Amino acid sequence: MAAINIKQGAARPRRRIGPQVAVGLLLVVLLLAVGGYFVVTSNAFFQSFVVPKVSAALNAEVKVTRAAIRPFSLIQLDGVSVTPKGRETLLAVKTVSVRCSVFSLLRGNIDVDEVSLASPEISVVEHADGSSNLDALLQAQKSAASDQAKSAKPPTLNLKLAKLTDARIRHVKQRPTGGETVSEISQLSFTARDIKNNATGKAEIAAVVSLQNSLRAGPPTDSLLAKLSGSFTFSLAADLQPASVTGDSSFHVEKAGGSLAELRDFTANLHAETTPAEIKSLSLKFTKAAASLGELRLSGPLDPAKREAKLKFEIVALNSQVLNLAAASSGLDFGETSINASSDIELTKNGNLLSLIGNLSVAQFRASREGQSTPLLDLKCDYSLAVDNSAKSALLGALNIVGTQNQKPLLHAGLTGPMT
Repeated sequence: MAAINIKQGAARPRRRIGPQVAVGLLLVVLLLAVGGYFVVTSNAFFQSFVVPKVSAALNAEVKVTRAAIRPFSLIQLDGVSVTPKGRETLLAVKTVSVRCSVFSLLRGNIDVDEVSLASPEISVVEHADGSSNLDALLQAQKSAASDQAKSAKPPTLNLKLAKLTDARIRHVKQRPTGGETVSEISQLSFTARDIKNNATGKAEIAAVVSLQNSLRAGPPTDSLLAKLSGSFTFSLAADLQPASVTGDSSFHVEKAGGSLAELRDFTANLHAETTPAEIKSLSLKFTKAAASLGELRLSGPLDPAKREAKLKFEIVALNSQVLNLAAASSGLDFGETSINASSDIELTKNGNLLSLIGNLSVAQFRASREGQSTPLLDLKCDYSLAVDNSAKSALLGALNIVGTQNQKPLLHAGLTGPMT
């Protein structure tokens, strides 16, 4: 048998990527990365991709004059405005600045050095028919909230500084009669430091508050100018829920005219001292030129985790001038009315059962507007009420109302038994 000789050809040499090719590929990758960086962080990308998405989500026209994004240090937006479709502009901000690392946010840790808003303006217009420029935004937020799943774990937050400078908040309420009430908070400055899980921070606020009121078309007939200031120390729990608050704030009326003229030199002082287990003191005192105009008080133990509380609420000698300020937009004048009240509030069964037992006393009650007044009355009321949210039921255990006029009995009404 003849031998078979197999001639084996020479092996094909392996192709190796030379140094020049490797360097070329690396340069291409770097160019793509740098190009992508400048595209994603450019103003043009932000305007063409991000802004339309936000506009659609808010059901509003969102504009940003300029966007500067530096992923390692800064996000800055200039000339921001939000205008609900077919309505007045709701928000305008000169500059929004966030100093942080975008990459840390993408990892799920909200670690921010500073968030600041320069000269923000919020303008809410409520028309005579009840509609406002907030409607579309609230509807969009409601839809988003219903679609959003609840997070099982609260975020890790470390916000070193949040601040507002020269902010303005304006609310206009129009009347069918042509008049309007314009309430405004201007020159608002607010700073909050060390907002983080399981930590203590501090907040400060200062602002000018003004109010102009007219029942009919024309110049305002009532006006008020006041200053607001406050300083608070607060702490947040691990889930970012408020744990404690301690501090004071003051609201002082410097000028007042029209039906509000008597409120000049009126002062309201708020004092808060709370812990995770107790409202030690939460009071709002009203004075005018050092004379007391009444006080609101709330105190008692509570357990936020169990949604349970046993609180005492009191109204002590509340003067008509406080009522006039609260009802300024309606043009009501309460004359020499004075109110005292006390109520025990108990919340149990994971917040589902609410119990109220208390009494109310209104002396020399009279409400006047545009020359018309109610009769002068003295009223006293005792009550007890239980509301069960889980069973969707309420029990009015007691209600006793006594009214007198010129110290003579005028009315007496009450329940003969509990009513559901």
